[in-house]
Order: sequence, then C-alpha cells, then structure tokens
Amino acid sequence: MPKGNDWFNFIYVTVAYVALATGMILFVAIEDIRANWPKYRCNPVYMPLSKNVSQDFTYCIQNMQSNYMGVLLKPITWIIKNLGSMAEEVFGSLQMFRKMIYYIRTMIMKIVTSIMGIFANFIIQMQKMAIAVKDTVGKLMGVLVSLVYMLDGSVKTMQSAWAGPPGQMVRFMCFREDTLVPMSGGKKMKMKDISLGDTLYSGKKVLAVLKVSNANDEPFYKFVGKNGNSDIYVTGSHYVLDETSGKYIMTKNHPAAVLTNEKDSSFACLITEDHTIPLGDYVFWDWEDDIIPNKA
Repeated sequence: MPKGNDWFNFIYVTVAYVALATGMILFVAIEDIRANWPKYRCNPVYMPLSKNVSQDFTYCIQNMQSNYMGVLLKPITWIIKNLGSMAEEVFGSLQMFRKMIYYIRTMIMKIVTSIMGIFANFIIQMQKMAIAVKDTVGKLMGVLVSLVYMLDGSVKTMQSAWAGPPGQMVRFMCFREDTLVPMSGGKKMKMKDISLGDTLYSGKKVLAVLKVSNANDEPFYKFVGKNGNSDIYVTGSHYVLDETSGKYIMTKNHPAAVLTNEKDSSFACLITEDHTIPLGDYVFWDWEDDIIPNKA
C-alpha cells in the first residue's frame, strides 16, 4: 500500500513530466510559430513572442490599413471613376467638336481655293487679252507710224523734187525771152541773146543760159517798170526779193505783180555767180531756187 510520501513523489514526478512535456510542446510550438512568424505576427495571442514588437505592430497596422483601405476608399474611387467617365465624355465631345470645326475649315478652304482659282484664271485670261490687245495696238501703232513716216518721206521727197531741178522744170521759173537785162558798161541785152561768161550790171558773170518750153501754157506776171525801165514779164513761180520782209517770195505772191493773159511758147532764164538777176527796181533769184537761204 503506497505511503503518503510515495504519493507525493508520484505527483511530483507526474507534474514534472507534464511540465516537461508541456514545455517541450510549447518549445516546439514556439519554434513552429517563429518559423512561420509572418503567418502569426499580426495575431494578438502570439504578439508576446515577437522579437521586435514595435516593428511587428507597425507592420500589422499597415497591413490592416491596406486590407481595409479598398473598402474605405471605395466611395472615393467610385466618385473618381464617375468623374473620369464624365471627363472622358467631355473630351470625346470636344474631340467631335474639333473634328466638326476641322471639317468646316477644310470645306471653307476648298471653297475659297476654288473661288480664288476661278478669279486667278479670270485674271490670267484678262491679262492675256490685255497683252493681246496691247500687242495688236502696238502693231497698229507700228503700221500707222510706218505709214506716217512713209507719207512724211513722200512729202519730203516731193518737196525736195519740187525745190530741185524737176520742180523747176514743172514750175517754169523763167522770164520772157526778150526781157532786157542790164549788162556791164551800161548796155542792155535781151535775155535770150546773153552768152556764157557775159557780165551783168551787178558785176556777176553768167554761168548758164536756159531756154525752157512752155508746155503747160503758163501765163506771165508783170512788174511795171519804173524810172524809165521796161516792164518785166516773169512766171508766177519765179522767186523775187520782197523788200518789206527781206525774203524771197514767189512772183505770184508779190504785191506789185499783176497777172496777165500774155503767154509765150518758150521761156528764158539765167544762172549767175551770186544766183541773183537784178532787173530795174527788182532783184530776182536765178534758176537754182533750191539754194535760196531766206526763202519765205
């Protein structure tokens, strides 16, 4: 029969065994917990086993916030999402508006370009027409100027011919053949009888004596003789000195010349050294009237 001491030893041994077993179990459990500490670190029961309570506590708080932050921020997220959708719709509307403006601008540019092209083509055609008209007018002006110069040349040619020997032949710048011409020594000779080299009263020699046919039946103009001088009969186109103006004018334009009905079949004329023929109170130019210096 066990004694009291034996029971005490039994209980002691049993308690020691249980305590040892429990300690072993706790030791193994603690090692397991520490081996899987990330799994247990946020459990308040195991928090005393932490090697760094402050760090693990901070981690757990942050982890709890991260787990619940989605739930806490869900209203704000919903609001932001809706605002984003609204902004996207607004931006889409703005983009459509921009596309519409771009389309309108493109159409306006096409219309303006077409109108400008029409105006440009019109202006080019007008310029071509203006150039053609200018060219035509220039050609017409050239033709007209050429005609004017041709007419001017013809007129000057006719004037030159009229003033030259051909004109002289037509104008019949001559005297009556029996016109008395004062000669040196005080004598007078009929013009038709004067010889080459004879000297006139003025002291100038005769270089040529001409006899011209009156083919056009020209009448004579008469200068009445003064101071006993005989009358002078000369054709109307012969030049005589006008004492008033000091210029040589045609006989028909002289105030003292009188047109007569007298005509001869031929005329006589002279060419002298100084190209003058003094007869009575008048001084006549000789045959070469194209060199008269002061002709009226």
